[in-house]
Amino acid sequence: GVLLFAALARQPRAGSEPQLSRRRRLAAVAVLLPLLLMVLPQLAPLAELQPSVPTQIDAALAQSGVEHPVTAVLLNFRAWDTLLELAVLLLALLGARQLGSLQPQLSEPWPMLRAWGRTLAPLLVLAGGYVLWRGAASPGGAFQAGALLASGIVLLRLAGALPALRWGFWPLRLLVLVGLLLFVAVAAACAWFGDGWLQYPTGWAKPLIVVIEAAATLSIAASLSLLVIGDDPEPQS
Repeated sequence: GVLLFAALARQPRAGSEPQLSRRRRLAAVAVLLPLLLMVLPQLAPLAELQPSVPTQIDAALAQSGVEHPVTAVLLNFRAWDTLLELAVLLLALLGARQLGSLQPQLSEPWPMLRAWGRTLAPLLVLAGGYVLWRGAASPGGAFQAGALLASGIVLLRLAGALPALRWGFWPLRLLVLVGLLLFVAVAAACAWFGDGWLQYPTGWAKPLIVVIEAAATLSIAASLSLLVIGDDPEPQS
């Protein structure tokens, strides 16, 4: 949502945007329509399939290290997906920095925001910790917790209680990378000492998932905060 608003702010004023010619519109339809005709017949048989994945998840849930099936899938059965999501978030941050300034022009904080910002931000941190802790047995987890932490950081920044987040500050860079690096380290250790990439050893699934989720929460919070209120890219020489 933040990136969409930022893109909207960069759009030209009404009446100054270039108009697509009729030929270009027809060319776009000529490309997309055959693709749509190829995809639709492949989707129709899916409605008749009986899903067997929920049964398989329930059968293996006891060995997953967690009690919630979604967390079991994201951090155990399909942990590669979550690892790649962290990589995508990092690439999104690096890509956004190449597009130009990320630092918003902040005006004088609204008095109500300044008054309540310092009260609401700690509550968001507390809520983020709770969501992270509950993720093993109920809906929640690193991404939700990281978003809550990031919202607290953004709130404090908008209230004027925090300085600008500087990408050049090396602890912040490390915080952005720690979730992905730890995830890759666990995957490599499982492959080296265990049965395969992200195949957790027996009895180690729960502690490894907890460590990965905690590190991922910090990385997600730092990345989302930088996306919203990050500083300007370093000048190119």
